[in-house]
Parts: sequence; C-alpha cells; structure tokens
Amino acid sequence: MLNKKIIKQAFLELDKLLPEKTNILIGGGAALLILDIMPIATMDIDAIPFKSVIGSDELKPYREKVAKKLGLPHDWINEHFYQFTFCLPEDYGKRLKVFFKGKKLICYVLHPTDIVIMKLFAHRAKDESHVKYLIKNDSTDLEYIDEHLEECIDKNLPKAKEAQNYFHDLLRALGKI
Repeated sequence: MLNKKIIKQAFLELDKLLPEKTNILIGGGAALLILDIMPIATMDIDAIPFKSVIGSDELKPYREKVAKKLGLPHDWINEHFYQFTFCLPEDYGKRLKVFFKGKKLICYVLHPTDIVIMKLFAHRAKDESHVKYLIKNDSTDLEYIDEHLEECIDKNLPKAKEAQNYFHDLLRALGKI
C-alpha cells in the first residue's frame, strides 16, 4: 500500500532519473490521500504527464525503474483517470496544488472539486464513498460542481446528464438538497 511518505520517495527517485523537466497531474484517490483530505489506502497513483515533452510512453521505463528499486507495483503510476479528463473545467489549473517539486519533476494534485466532477462522470461504485465523503465534509464547491455539470450538458459532453443526475441523487441522499 502507498502512503504519503512512500509516494514522495517514489517521486524523489523518479526525479533523479528523468532526462528533462516533466510535470505530472495527479487525480483520484491518491490525490485525496496526498491532500490529507481522506485517510484512504491506495495501491497506485492516478497520474498523467501534462504540459511536458515527456509523455506516458517515455515515462514508462523510468516509472518501472522506480518500481523495481522501491518494491512498488510496476504500474504504481497509472493513467486510468485520463479517460475522464475531458470533463474537467477549463479553470481547473487555478486550483492545482504542488505536492512535489524536484530538479526535473513537478507533481500537481487536482482539487477535490475537480476530482468529484471526474468521479461523477466515471460513476463507478468504488468512487461513491469518496464522493459522499467529499460532499459531507465540505471539501468541494457543490454550487460550482452543479454549474459545471449544467455547462457540460449544454456542450453535449458524453455522460453529462447522467453525472448530474448521479450528483443530485447523492446530494438528496446526504440531505444537501
């Protein structure tokens, strides 16, 4: 299992290996762990290179060297959440937090509001507890999420109406509306 200390050590090792400056965007449950918002256990980090010359394919051998050195799963960084980045608000970059800054590597973490949006679009059973936790503990801007979902519907984004319905169902279940 990964904890904040192990994650930081892994990024330190990755920083030593990278041939050039690289930015990584972290989302999912690991982001909630990193931000000290939710005490969860995770086996991997949902992360993608962004605004970097190095892409996922170029990152893979370095990621695997770190995995071997620290005894981590080979996919300790995975890109599963990439498929839901299409629904991120245009201004998500304003809410990013820097988790790690090395000589060549900077790791940014999505804000809980943006994580909730992505998890609403994913609509996976395993994400429901995270979304409920974030809603109950006021870690997110519920009004912003609702407005963004409405914009997604107006733009005809896939699964936008389903994400909004899911959000409203969760809000009702938690007594928020």
